[in-house]
Amino acid sequence: MNEDKNIQQIIDNLNSLGKSRIGYLAAGCGMAVKALSNPLSIMVKMRIPGLALESYIDGNKRYREYLSGFIKTLGFEGESDEIRGSGFITVSTETEEIVCVGAIRHLGNILGYAAAVAPFPESGAVSLADGMGLVISQIEARINAILRPGSPSSLEIFARRLLDGLSEIGVCAVCVKPEKPAHIVISVAQLDKEISACEVEEFPCEEPDKVETGTELESNEIPLLWPDVAGIETGIWIKDSQNRLMAFGFSEKKLLNKTARKRIDERLELSADDDIDYIVKSFEKLKANFKKMVNSERAAAVTETAVTVNHVINNPLTAILGNTQLLLMNKDKLSKETVTKLETIEKSAIQIREVTDKLMTIIEPVRKHYASGLEMIDIEKSKKKSDEEK
Repeated sequence: MNEDKNIQQIIDNLNSLGKSRIGYLAAGCGMAVKALSNPLSIMVKMRIPGLALESYIDGNKRYREYLSGFIKTLGFEGESDEIRGSGFITVSTETEEIVCVGAIRHLGNILGYAAAVAPFPESGAVSLADGMGLVISQIEARINAILRPGSPSSLEIFARRLLDGLSEIGVCAVCVKPEKPAHIVISVAQLDKEISACEVEEFPCEEPDKVETGTELESNEIPLLWPDVAGIETGIWIKDSQNRLMAFGFSEKKLLNKTARKRIDERLELSADDDIDYIVKSFEKLKANFKKMVNSERAAAVTETAVTVNHVINNPLTAILGNTQLLLMNKDKLSKETVTKLETIEKSAIQIREVTDKLMTIIEPVRKHYASGLEMIDIEKSKKKSDEEK
């Protein structure tokens, strides 16, 4: 019965994590790990591109400080651009704790990390490593859904970025209706430092294509665009280069002027550049990670081949070389022709052993043309382990 209860708890926590909203992702991730594995301390930091850094820190103060130092030692930092791609690490400490640190990724880019420390033996419903693995995979799936082009969350991110970039000229609310999918309209507003976001159920325009850019909002349109938000006095309709229809709301009528209109146009152009730049950078990082992965697979294949060669060839080779050298110890009793042939065998056997030894040290194989379209490993030019690493 307890086992069924634990399983249901895991399912409930992962389901709630899969519904996390922007701004609550780090907290959702942290609370899910806490519920599953009962750590002594936990830290989660992540940044969705274009938005503020999210963080969640909980647990014993001493262990929080210990975990913070451990994270820095591993190369994880709070700012996503500085985080090293350390993957998922689990270690046991000298004071008998288990520490887990995992990178949170999207399209090969590291957006942040989750880290926790638990006593050993662990007392949670799920071990810390298993709990962290489950939660990180679920939060990555949620981020992928959020950043999927055309999704409500991706539109919310776009609207939040516009709101953040235009707040200094008095814009306090943004509503975005993309050309496709036509049924989704996202509204965000910020008044009294609180940001609200929702999907608009009743859009004020029956024919959005006929709305002229630059038209001022009518008073009856404002409550439909930003339901349950008070304090928006006026606004303006704008269409961008991607045919998205947007409404920008102002808390005071005097703030809606030519300067504001110019700044909105500039911000929309900058947002388009930012989107393209983000896609290009993501693609370049994805290519680099893929190349690194391919090189790693090739190196692993070379190592496996080298181990096989050493196992299958070196045993009989040792026998050949040993017997040849034994015979050469009595070369005075052998004919000159026999000695020459034995020396040739000895030299060839030593060359084979040197080749197998070099294969074992290759960490980055370099290929070269062999014949008939085939390629072979260039043993001399391939990168090898240093003497200290051997």
